[in-house]
Amino acid sequence: MNTNGTQIEHFGIDFGTTNIAVGGLLLDHDTQKAFRVLYGEDGVPFPSIVAVKDEVGGKPKVRFGRRVKTQIATMQDEGYKVFKSIKTALGEEIKYEIGSLRTTPSKVVSFLISSIKQYLEKNPKRPVKIDEATVAVPVDFTTKQREELCKAFEKAGIKVRKIVSESVAAYIRNRDAVKQFSRVVVFDWGGGTLDISLLEVKKGKVYEIATTGWKVAGDKIDETIAEFVHNKFLSTDQIKNKKSYDELSDRDKTKLLVQCEDAKIKFAEEEDIDYPANISILDYCGEEKVFYRLKYEDFEALISQIISDAVGQIGVVLDKADKTWQDLNAIIMVGGTSNLLPLRQIMEGEFFGKRKIKIIYPERPQWSVAEGAALIDCLDCRYELNQDIGIALSDGSFYPIIKRGSKIPFEGTSVKFGTIDNAKSANFIIVDDKANVLDRLTLPAKGFLGEYFEICGKIDNSLTARITIRASGTMSNVAPQTVDINRLSYYCDISEIENYQFSIIQ
Repeated sequence: MNTNGTQIEHFGIDFGTTNIAVGGLLLDHDTQKAFRVLYGEDGVPFPSIVAVKDEVGGKPKVRFGRRVKTQIATMQDEGYKVFKSIKTALGEEIKYEIGSLRTTPSKVVSFLISSIKQYLEKNPKRPVKIDEATVAVPVDFTTKQREELCKAFEKAGIKVRKIVSESVAAYIRNRDAVKQFSRVVVFDWGGGTLDISLLEVKKGKVYEIATTGWKVAGDKIDETIAEFVHNKFLSTDQIKNKKSYDELSDRDKTKLLVQCEDAKIKFAEEEDIDYPANISILDYCGEEKVFYRLKYEDFEALISQIISDAVGQIGVVLDKADKTWQDLNAIIMVGGTSNLLPLRQIMEGEFFGKRKIKIIYPERPQWSVAEGAALIDCLDCRYELNQDIGIALSDGSFYPIIKRGSKIPFEGTSVKFGTIDNAKSANFIIVDDKANVLDRLTLPAKGFLGEYFEICGKIDNSLTARITIRASGTMSNVAPQTVDINRLSYYCDISEIENYQFSIIQ
């Protein structure tokens, strides 16, 4: 959040595998208007890539952005270690050695976020200082990944006000286009993954009732095109060194991938498909120059199976929710890969044409999640628990510790339980209101008079429930135990959106 007189700017960040989009919502209380602001590099989101080099004394020298993306080999020659898709390493016990520098995935993320923060503060067009933001993450992000992400942002100087679901953020950004529908799929296809969520909207509350993920996305499409083009170079004898695509150096492969990504972007526009995409590379595989004209027909044939498989993931998420196509009202297409022309043609033909399912294409799909996160930050839309979490008692009954409808963050309440006489241990089975076992904890016991255990349940802004059990009385010297529960059912209360008084100006 950034305050300047009567103007307050709220920030949302979509920390993607391949790109990082930053969206701002600048509120002017005097004019009762809000202005959407998009932050990136050269008109696109920041690439999720960072290069780190050890300098004297173990101090890191950091570079980021498109310069690193397009010059990976050069950076490596200069002694930098290049990290791509560093988000996927969060939560892993990994140590990196860069000269005398020792670092971790969380620290590398902090280097990247700090670089973006500094870039925006020094932006000559519109400098902006981001001190806090709402960050969107995939629904399957683990507790440890969320914690490390928050720590990385805070180390970079940005306080994470709350963690939100990417799909809910996308829905809120495009609420005006789908508010008449009760069941909506968010089709979020970026560079690294395809994430699909089925949302159900009831009385101002958004429920995420089923999700699925697929680790095939824009980067895989670029690789597919690149391998095809490289083979064309070989077949036309433009390359004397007959090495396969997999044998290419990082330098050559990066040059080719950048050109193929540009071709993919060109073919997203229907008016451009009649003209081939020219792929021209200097100093490639020892040759002064190689050249190929990629036709749209070849591009379409190359990615047809990937597109078909991606569309099939919608059926997977419907099956998980025990729903049919007839239960689906609309599909919101977000993420940079969602605007591919062959994909749009299938969506318009199969879903809108045959099934009458409305297809929503945001004007800027790469920023849709970030903009929704900024809106959530602004309106402070509340997440609430959609299930009871408690303890299974020895008689088979259920005792709730955190109740359905608890607002997030939930500071917690404490409950005390005694033990059976002469018990050697206290076994706690943590379950939900449908008797699904979420976790188990065992603490030693002696069965003495006055012995009891205190259970406390909390939920923080990362949407993680934390159950802590402490032994008291005669067992007070026993160390407490805690479990984190991540995959829970929540809903987002968006009723405040209906009363939103600001007009939003693009």
